[in-house]
Amino acid sequence: MEVSQRRVGGGGSFSRWSSTRRGTLAIAAVSTLIAAGILAFAMHSYRQSVNSTEKPVTVLVATKLITKGTAGAAIGVGEYFRFVSVPSKKALAGALANTAALHGEVASTDIYPGQQLTASDFIGGGLYESRLPPNQRAITVPLDTSHGMIGAIQTGDRVDVYVSFKHGPGEKSAPFLRLLTQNVVVLDAGHVSSSGGLGAGGNQTKQTSNIALEVPSRKAAELAFAADNGKIWLVLRPSHGTVPSSQVVDEASIVSDTSQVSSGGRK
Repeated sequence: MEVSQRRVGGGGSFSRWSSTRRGTLAIAAVSTLIAAGILAFAMHSYRQSVNSTEKPVTVLVATKLITKGTAGAAIGVGEYFRFVSVPSKKALAGALANTAALHGEVASTDIYPGQQLTASDFIGGGLYESRLPPNQRAITVPLDTSHGMIGAIQTGDRVDVYVSFKHGPGEKSAPFLRLLTQNVVVLDAGHVSSSGGLGAGGNQTKQTSNIALEVPSRKAAELAFAADNGKIWLVLRPSHGTVPSSQVVDEASIVSDTSQVSSGGRK
């Protein structure tokens, strides 16, 4: 009987303690901590669930300033961007995932480093016009893989342009070659056919591709004439290379040039 009374008395002491102000506050604090823990666990589980179901997407992100009027072809082969994988909800509307969408486009606005490339940043219908200075012209010439260095020269490179003819003007009938213009920007380097087919005569080097060049306006007509009546050579050069010689080259000039022949007869 005494034992039973002691147990009842123990329960009564907790009841009395919990009914006090201190007990009430302690119980409320413990309940708050438990509720906060449950909420944090639920939020963590929700985030994991969302992240596991949301597939990342690949977007193009600018690595340096792309100025308005830059050709999409130049962006596609230049070091203007990098591929970045982002959650789909962070990809901008119309974000570009590959360079195929840049073909035949030009930047309609300045695109800054770190900015995603989107379809709205580009316009079609003008591959070169908006980026040409007033004194420059864009011209396309058909060249084979050898004369045009197709596959080696890239869009954005600079080249020196040489032209050759089988017969000279007037009494000079011997073939000759000369520098037409130098430090020319390649607007579109063309491409070698991926089909692997052979050109005329069964020689793959005879495959031709259209190469777009940015030339001074006074040289555009000369280049067009040379494409129709002679041969054109593109020579790759650095952007700040030395000035090439403008001397006309023919058989006589090559034979008579002994400036680089040593006493031992080696060049």
